[in-house]
Amino acid sequence: MVNFGIDLDGVCFDWQYFVDWHNNVYGTLFTKKDFMSEGFCERFDIPFRVLERRVLGMFKTVGSRNLTPASGAVSSVRELSKMGKTLAVTARPSWCHEDTLYWIRANFNGAFNGGVHFTRNHHFNNTSHLQTKLEVCLREGVSYLIEDDLKYALPCAERGIRVILFDYYRDRSKLPDKVHPVYSWTEALDKIKELEIR
Repeated sequence: MVNFGIDLDGVCFDWQYFVDWHNNVYGTLFTKKDFMSEGFCERFDIPFRVLERRVLGMFKTVGSRNLTPASGAVSSVRELSKMGKTLAVTARPSWCHEDTLYWIRANFNGAFNGGVHFTRNHHFNNTSHLQTKLEVCLREGVSYLIEDDLKYALPCAERGIRVILFDYYRDRSKLPDKVHPVYSWTEALDKIKELEIR
């Protein structure tokens, strides 16, 4: 049996929604590429804590329950759930845990057959009591982590977990062998099927 750890933000929820919301509310012209790139805060002179408050503002204004899943996410998670256990592995902060559970029930309706696992978030100090994504993946016997953040992906790859990285704008030549970059859920499923045949 193959077990899948699946991130939510940037994987099941497309950050383009936040970029559009931010541009509308703050009069900016950021692209998703700007937002997803390394050093965003430094390059655009936005302190991280300010950006963090803006993300919080988007979640509270729009409501976590009202976010639209990323294109292909629901059908792909359902397909993976037929291959094995599918776990939502997310570092979303505690203030949106209840809404996150609601969102998953409303949109994925049982597709996450391995439950929802809230993990430590590398941006927040108040989550140190939670396990890391690596610890959850090891505990649950995850074979693949589907992720968009290298800070979570690399430790898993170093421990032998294959990572399907929603990697929109990085230099792909610098990624370790166990990290497989994709641009979409279609590519993610194709890559998993290819790796399972090997």
